[in-house]
Amino acid sequence: MDQFLGELPLTRPWPALVALVVVLIASVAVFWVLVRRWTTHRLRLQLADWAASNRFKLDPPGAERLPEPVADAKTRGKLLFSLRDDSTSLVQLEAGTTPGEASDKPACWNLLVRKIGTAWPLTGLRPVSHKSSFLDAFVISSYPSLASPDRFVVFGADAVAARAVGGSSLVGLTPAVVGLLLHGGYLILDFSTRPFDTIEVQRMIGIVDQLAAHLPAKS
Repeated sequence: MDQFLGELPLTRPWPALVALVVVLIASVAVFWVLVRRWTTHRLRLQLADWAASNRFKLDPPGAERLPEPVADAKTRGKLLFSLRDDSTSLVQLEAGTTPGEASDKPACWNLLVRKIGTAWPLTGLRPVSHKSSFLDAFVISSYPSLASPDRFVVFGADAVAARAVGGSSLVGLTPAVVGLLLHGGYLILDFSTRPFDTIEVQRMIGIVDQLAAHLPAKS
């Protein structure tokens, strides 16, 4: 019996160990990808699903494609998210502070930019409750008497346009936590105090649809 066992070939354990190590590494890699997918990348995945369902395009990370009026602003920041279709862009910008700027401004600017058919001079509704607003990135005069003092201050580069906005239904239709800016052929909503998620994005699109339909005449 001992002679028979001695003649059996001895199998080496190395191939089995190598296979186990490969399986372990693959399992760790899959787990790491899934964790990132549902933690740090969760919002991007949700926005990608929303964009696909609503005929929007979600720009890849690192894209620096800013809508024209946002690129014109004196504020600068890293582009975190960008969703767009033919007429509407939704962007989230990192709002880093620079010397002379308010230190209490939000960490990010959440902006919706809609193309409109009329070219406007810089005209806006700045929420009274906001210590910082994206409207502050533009040098325009204020007209405190043109709107309800508990909701908005009217800003404008042109007094006629400011008066038209201040006396229009835009004041009542714009939520008190959302800033509004008309700039050239664009309407911008600043919803930086609200989350940049699929629920709020859908809500802002509904609001801008309503506002665009009630734009006043400039004169």
